[in-house]
Amino acid sequence: MQLAPAGATALSGRPAQQIAHRSPELRIQLFGFPQLLLGERPVLLCRRGAVALFAYLVMTRRMHSRDALVALLKDELEEVKARRYLSNVLHDLTGQLGDYLIVSRQTIGFNPALPFSCDVAAFEAALGAAGADGTLRQLQAAVDMFQHELLDGFALGGSGAFEEWLLFERERLSRLLLQALARLCDEYALRGEYGPALSCATRQLALNPWDEAGHRQTMWLLIQSGRRNDALLQYEQCRRRLADDLGIEPEHETTALYEQLRRSAGVSHLAPAYQSSLQPARARAVGGHA
Repeated sequence: MQLAPAGATALSGRPAQQIAHRSPELRIQLFGFPQLLLGERPVLLCRRGAVALFAYLVMTRRMHSRDALVALLKDELEEVKARRYLSNVLHDLTGQLGDYLIVSRQTIGFNPALPFSCDVAAFEAALGAAGADGTLRQLQAAVDMFQHELLDGFALGGSGAFEEWLLFERERLSRLLLQALARLCDEYALRGEYGPALSCATRQLALNPWDEAGHRQTMWLLIQSGRRNDALLQYEQCRRRLADDLGIEPEHETTALYEQLRRSAGVSHLAPAYQSSLQPARARAVGGHA
């Protein structure tokens, strides 16, 4: 993390070290519509630009030049008006969260020295803690933190730069969630825990409904759960989605699994087809659509 420049202070003018020991925790919710709680008190910001700026500073966790923030927030305004807009946004933040900003004449950043929590940071930290050798419980806990899209329902008019950054972050976080869900689904399936595996597979398809590997995996899990008719319906959902949205037919592996299921009332011979056709496509799907 980049440190504040020499001479920079919290916006209140008091050194952060003198503030931290008596400040209530700031709870920052960025999954879903943004919400801030300082202790038990909701923090209400008057300007959408103030919400956008604070979220950006929290997510990036480094100092930014004023010029860069002017361009981020109002790239459709002429420079004088855009700078006035940034001043108004900072004024809004000052009254509510001044101690959580580090400001110099050239730069502005988030002050991490004060007590705070952020759901997005907690999600990424939980994924890191789970790592390659993490337990199912650790990985499931990380996935459970992500229930809504980053800044869901929030937009900042007149700022293509902010919207572009937000789109990039949403896609990045969705990829992390898809990778975690794919791993969870496979682990649950290997243990024969088909209910939790199906929940993960269903959530993957909600994020990426064109993922044929995900549809095949869901079909296989439904078969293993004794839900043959639901597995057949899953294929029809896949076929219609691909035809309506992309104008294409299902891959050979998907159709082959469907035909094998349609001709057979049992499940014992379907696992090899699933294993051989799913894994390469799964790797592509996780790195593809988000």
